[in-house]
Amino acid sequence: MAVTCTMTTLVRDTVKLPTDNAATSEVANEAEVFTFTPTKGMDKIIIEIDVADSHGTVACSLGAGGQFWASGAKTFNAVQNKTSIFHISDIARFAKEVVPTAEAPEVGDIVELTLTPANGKILLTNHAAVVRIIELP
Repeated sequence: MAVTCTMTTLVRDTVKLPTDNAATSEVANEAEVFTFTPTKGMDKIIIEIDVADSHGTVACSLGAGGQFWASGAKTFNAVQNKTSIFHISDIARFAKEVVPTAEAPEVGDIVELTLTPANGKILLTNHAAVVRIIELP
């Protein structure tokens, strides 16, 4: 399953409420991919992940980038009953070029964030996982 994230772009000296992108997977042990397309360059992204008070930590991974200079995947954990915040200073390392198709004619770069539930758990119901992607000015 995949969720296309709506990002929140911050503007200096303003207040914005970040957009929640909720997990949709209803299958135990099933990972879910959240995709987003940076629009403000590739240098400053905050990823917030909420995990409900449930039964374990959600494993998170930014997929390896598609360029020859890109880095490999980056993994981290989102803790249950908390909001975990991750600052990614060079998101381009994890971007993959989108190849246009008849169904999706737009070209651009996407980033894939994969969430994997704790063993035997479901992202939608047990974890109630929510992702927020915030671009800094």
